[in-house]
Amino acid sequence: MSDDLNVDGVEAVLAGADGRLADPGFLVNADPEEVLGLVDVASGPAGQLAGAVYRAGVPGVGAPAP
Repeated sequence: MSDDLNVDGVEAVLAGADGRLADPGFLVNADPEEVLGLVDVASGPAGQLAGAVYRAGVPGVGAPAP
């Protein structure tokens, strides 16, 4: 029974990460380190895409600054 709760908890965290990464207001206002932490756990296509775009725009992490 506790395993069910643990799995549900992990799924909720992953779904929350994807949801936050798809929220433009969160991406603009959040601490970049928090966003990058969520990028690492994104599981859905929308979260992974948003995370990749965000990571590419962070100087020193993704693409080089222009």
